Amino acid sequence: NAVKELKLVGIIWSSAPQAIIEQPKDARTHLLGTGDTLGPLRVKKIFQDRVILGRNDGPQEWELR
Repeated sequence: NAVKELKLVGIIWSSAPQAIIEQPKDARTHLLGTGDTLGPLRVKKIFQDRVILGRNDGPQEWELR
């Protein structure tokens, strides 16, 4: 599961919120907005306290807090 390798480290809250998501295994940090992709995952929704990710190829969703 690709989501287990991700860590939500912050959210920039604005009219176009962005999530700061870390891949600790690769020591990489990504700044992503709604609709952006990270590998097979897409950012579906960004809330003030969590991010909803989904697969590009199906209805499955995961929550990062």
